[in-house]
Amino acid sequence: YIREDPILKDEMRRRFENTLGYKIGEKLAGYEEEKLLFYLMLDAAEDRVYLIYQRTDEEGDMKIPSWYIGELQRLYALKEEKVPRRLEDKFKISNDNTAISTLFHPYFLVPKELSIGLLLQENISMSNIIHDILNAKLYRISMSAVKEMDRRHDSLIRFDGLTGPIETYWANKRDTGFSPTILEDYARCPFLYFVRHVLSVRDIEYPETEDLISPLILGDLCHMILKKFYERFIEYTELPSIDEAEKALEEDAMEILLQFEKEKPTGYHVLWEVQKEKLIKAIKQIIRFDMDYMKKEGYRPYLLEAGMYGYINDTDEVFFQGIIDRIDRRASDETYRIIDYKYRSGKSLRTEDKNIYNGALRGIKLQPPIYLFISELQLKSPSVGGDMPADTFTFYYIAPHIQKENAIYCSDFSFQEKDGDYYKSIFETVEHLVKGIKEGLFFVFPGTHCRGCEYVALCRKDYDPLRWRRERDNMVKAHYRIRRKKA
Repeated sequence: YIREDPILKDEMRRRFENTLGYKIGEKLAGYEEEKLLFYLMLDAAEDRVYLIYQRTDEEGDMKIPSWYIGELQRLYALKEEKVPRRLEDKFKISNDNTAISTLFHPYFLVPKELSIGLLLQENISMSNIIHDILNAKLYRISMSAVKEMDRRHDSLIRFDGLTGPIETYWANKRDTGFSPTILEDYARCPFLYFVRHVLSVRDIEYPETEDLISPLILGDLCHMILKKFYERFIEYTELPSIDEAEKALEEDAMEILLQFEKEKPTGYHVLWEVQKEKLIKAIKQIIRFDMDYMKKEGYRPYLLEAGMYGYINDTDEVFFQGIIDRIDRRASDETYRIIDYKYRSGKSLRTEDKNIYNGALRGIKLQPPIYLFISELQLKSPSVGGDMPADTFTFYYIAPHIQKENAIYCSDFSFQEKDGDYYKSIFETVEHLVKGIKEGLFFVFPGTHCRGCEYVALCRKDYDPLRWRRERDNMVKAHYRIRRKKA
């Protein structure tokens, strides 16, 4: 079904082509092509034509049938027959005296479809079908697993993500260590962690279909711009004026963004120009606030993208490692603070962004406590060569879609603001997460993170028997308690 874009109409697209020389395909031009294809399809049929349309898209949203189907229904009084949604029900209609039933008649099915239909109807000949089409042993194992998953137990079963210890993976983590953001994935959803970090499943990328730059790439660009900008002032004892700083930022930003344009697709030129403008404006606001703060408090940029590693407990099996965006130093009392930049593409900050102390307790904001833990014990890099304890961790949020003039979004985290019980509670959270990974507890844990999850097609969070088991399982309840902690 072809519709004109309500935001960028065809007339505006033609103007872009005529004035800017940038061609954007017109939507309504597709009508003539669709009309020709539809006519050729009808003319090619010798016996009968089946007109079908998709009811919903991959996200479950309703789709509109083609205008041509409606026209044929009106002209020839065609009766619409609905295809059942459940696969099992589709094969049951093969004996009905309807036009749609012929689509599922055994005569029209390929061997795999036929075997699936017979399996669902429990009408199976192992010798004639399973032996030739499917692996018999695999079939028996699969049917046994399906029956097990359909039962309502009072705890999770092995098919619910309980893999048990994965020795090779755990041995690798002992050698390479954990980053705080990896543990945050496990805190949000153990199954998400399993698919992303254990199985290393990734979406197939189609750069040619992207109209806008992804938030992940925009975040990387922000980090590159800020690193290049602060490299100018590593050796400075006196920081430049705001005007000089903004001018330097614009130069650095344009150099990096122009280089990106040469190497990567940027989608619609006009939209990319708008994105660049918003990005630079948002970074400028951060720079103004940050430069003013450093001048008042006496901090200076000291290290950029510094690697850190260490244990947060003497009894830990694994160490933690990561890259710090920036470390500032105040020479007067040898005080340090850790800075991390976060790009946010939404229209509001996340709950854990607004309350880091709660987020840390719940395991979904672990960078501040873990990096401060390590820095108190030992933070080393080739350019430091000694102990360097840090006192405060600060997040700067680069949020082009919610930033207003002179409005800065940042959050500070410091152990000086909390007592010993809070310190101990974070240890318990980290221990719980690491133990779950070591023991192979990768169950589904639904939440607000599900809305943007790229693995929704692999997840069974809405499967009723699984929901029943999840609500009664003690391991899941323990994870719920972690996620409900409050500072």
